Amino acid sequence: MAEFRYPAAAVATRTGERLMKRVAAILALVLLVMGFYVAWPLHSAKTIRTALETQDKELLVSKVDFDAVRDSMRPAVTGKVEELMQSGGGTLLDQLKKQLAPRVVDATLNGIVKPESLIRMYADGRRLRDSLRDLAAETVRKEGPAGMGGSAGGAGNAVRKGVHYGIENIKSFGFDGPLAIRLGVARDKESSDPDVTVVMSFRGSDWILTGLEPHF
Repeated sequence: MAEFRYPAAAVATRTGERLMKRVAAILALVLLVMGFYVAWPLHSAKTIRTALETQDKELLVSKVDFDAVRDSMRPAVTGKVEELMQSGGGTLLDQLKKQLAPRVVDATLNGIVKPESLIRMYADGRRLRDSLRDLAAETVRKEGPAGMGGSAGGAGNAVRKGVHYGIENIKSFGFDGPLAIRLGVARDKESSDPDVTVVMSFRGSDWILTGLEPHF
């Protein structure tokens, strides 16, 4: 019995169809990944921006894990507080610093990482690091010995109302595990270095803000 063979044209057509299906599947997968890791987090970030602009506390709370944000900021704030408390020395003063530092860190984080403070800071156009530094210094001056904490204010902490954040403010992008991304964000669009690293994580059924790491 003679062996049956498909005509060359038919074979080429079937091969082309299989190739197109594979390409379509790859494109669909790429679009799915881009949608999950780029479009969806950006949509959540825009929702947070809208909450800040409209001063909608309930919407902001739904998009921010404030406890996780405080934890993410603690190392940087602790380092800044210890730097502010460097003046002076001696055994008694060193013991006082050890006792005082945790209270100052907690007061600073609790004062900044809450809906009304973030809304006010956004409205004023201030950098997160400047607000943290000033509040920490103020707390050190109130709680510590005279001269500790330095003088009020600092360079680069000027109020700039009307600052709007967009894609141009994002200076870096990376992953922090399979369900978290890191965005380096700068207040000034022309800046090449970020002021803060923003961490967005997929929790439950949505992308939310779970980390803010200021760059002092």
